Amino acid sequence: MLMNVTRYLRRKDEFGVDEWNTLFKVSVALGVFYAYIGIAAFVLAAVESTDPAANILTYRDAFWALQMAASTIGFGDYHPVTDAGRSVVVISFYIGVGLMSYVGFTLASRLLSFTETGVKNRELRLQLMNVLKHNEHDARASAELLAHNKQLEQRVVQLLDKLETRSHPYGHSDANGNEVFVVGEKQSYDDFLKDNAESAGR
Repeated sequence: MLMNVTRYLRRKDEFGVDEWNTLFKVSVALGVFYAYIGIAAFVLAAVESTDPAANILTYRDAFWALQMAASTIGFGDYHPVTDAGRSVVVISFYIGVGLMSYVGFTLASRLLSFTETGVKNRELRLQLMNVLKHNEHDARASAELLAHNKQLEQRVVQLLDKLETRSHPYGHSDANGNEVFVVGEKQSYDDFLKDNAESAGR
């Protein structure tokens, strides 16, 4: 049961990054906000009730005053007159602005996906991974092509070596004074002349 709830509240994206459910994040933020307001209202009502000029006399009045201060509305119908009360309201203002801004941003990110920087970051990371994979594929193809070219180069060298050994002059001339080239590295000069004589007799 607990595992199912956890899976609903949190999931991992394709990069292994935890993503919390939007409703859960908003609920936690609002819970923290109103928990603080609920506690701070007791303090505000207690410190304000000691001043004869105070208009925040009950917990209800204090809760309303802190709610308005945190939301930056501030109707002015209830306001602190003591230094301690003003300090509580100021703290509530900063905490409330931060948490309410977070709630608004989270909801906007959910409803308007183009404002979600996390989505853009994941898209960029995915594109980068695709580029890296493509470059890796090109690198392997280039390596295979270089290896193939190296093999072709070695074969060409071997063929050139064979041509050099199979056709080279012995430094002799025939009856007409033409330089004689022997074909076949194991063929002797006498055998070559004999072969030529037989070819001429035919």
